[in-house]
Amino acid sequence: MGVASSLPDPIGLSAAEVARIGAALYQGVTYRGRPAWQTWLAEGLGVTPPCVRRWLATGVSRAVMPPTTVGLLLAAEKVAGRLAMWEQPRGTLITERMAMLISDEAVAEAPQRVAV
Repeated sequence: MGVASSLPDPIGLSAAEVARIGAALYQGVTYRGRPAWQTWLAEGLGVTPPCVRRWLATGVSRAVMPPTTVGLLLAAEKVAGRLAMWEQPRGTLITERMAMLISDEAVAEAPQRVAV
């Protein structure tokens, strides 16, 4: 069934889990010498920075973050190195980057046709 079947049921994430995932996805991203992963994570999810700050202050439950977003974060964490979100232009959506990777892998795995 793919990646989704290997993930836990997306009930919620603790603030520490959101921080761990955000820092992994946007490692090394800084603004004026300070880590900027919170802002980049917000943009990568298509939410506002205050939303991410609220998640970090309170943790995440189904009432606060949709289960699909929790699942997206958990899946993105597993492939953070391949996503290389820290190398993408600021504002790149995580879902767009995942789709690009899947598309690139599908093209690379497709059998090459030889003209006869």
